[in-house]
Amino acid sequence: MTTELDHQKMWNFVRELLGRVGSALDGTSMLAEGLDAVIELLHADRGILFLAGADGAPRAIVGRRLKRPLSAVEEQEISKTFLRHAMESGELVRFDSLLEQAPSKSAASLGIVAALVAPLTLNSATHERG
Repeated sequence: MTTELDHQKMWNFVRELLGRVGSALDGTSMLAEGLDAVIELLHADRGILFLAGADGAPRAIVGRRLKRPLSAVEEQEISKTFLRHAMESGELVRFDSLLEQAPSKSAASLGIVAALVAPLTLNSATHERG
């Protein structure tokens, strides 16, 4: 029996895996390695993991490009519109400039041609173990 593996299914799996790994380990090296794997799998230019603070504001915890850390400036070169939408909806946000007729102002100004933003959440059992 074979199961068709589309991008949505793969991303859901990776999202769950990164959520589990991130909650189980200290430090950012494992998250960086996991993010490198996702970037490679999706043939992406870069990837950034954000953590929402107590106030709900996101902050970058790991940013990677070509298996190296992103600079602080590179971490800021994101569309906050995509990030905000994913955090508020709790759902995957996918953007492709070739399919969109009206990209957000930040996507247009930053020259973003494609983006995938997926919120990672901790389940209550994982969160309670601390």
